[in-house]
Amino acid sequence: MKDFENTILSYLIITFLLYADLFLYFLIKVTISGYWFDRILFWIWFCATLYLVSAFWKRLWIRRYFYFLCAIILLSVLPMAMPFVAIILSSTGQGLYYNKKISDKYRFEVIQYGFLGRPVMNIDEQTFPFEKEIITLLNKSIPVDSTKTIDPWEIKNVDFIGENDNSIFLNISSDKQHAKVTFTKYTKEIKLRSQ
Repeated sequence: MKDFENTILSYLIITFLLYADLFLYFLIKVTISGYWFDRILFWIWFCATLYLVSAFWKRLWIRRYFYFLCAIILLSVLPMAMPFVAIILSSTGQGLYYNKKISDKYRFEVIQYGFLGRPVMNIDEQTFPFEKEIITLLNKSIPVDSTKTIDPWEIKNVDFIGENDNSIFLNISSDKQHAKVTFTKYTKEIKLRSQ
């Protein structure tokens, strides 16, 4: 009985941490620093769930909990499997196309967690142990000049140039071209910077 109580307590703590992390991210775009922490926390929760179900299967409420989780997974497949694919791509890291710590304070990433649409570019501000998305660019290409752009899929390197109170200045390059770009903090704006 003591083993069961300790297992349940540990599982509830892990579940609380996972849901608190998800809640903070969806509410105010804050998470624990680093791209992999969320994924590791998810896999710890997933393995703990498998252990809980296999070790205490004879308890009725454990079986009901397992069936509830299975039903949620099946329901996520119904709307063209988009939530299910997003969970798979985000939890395994397969949706990460580019990730670089561009300064002591910022991390730049290109992600896509679905099979529809274009990748998303994020700049995260790191204040240990947390980080906050301060710039999110959806369905954007990086302008090089009036006729050329760098597609997010093609980004090979991002270098931090500097910042002021309102903007972050980056040099973004692909195999063939580069651009000095100004990102306005806390918005979805992107501007070509004069060279």
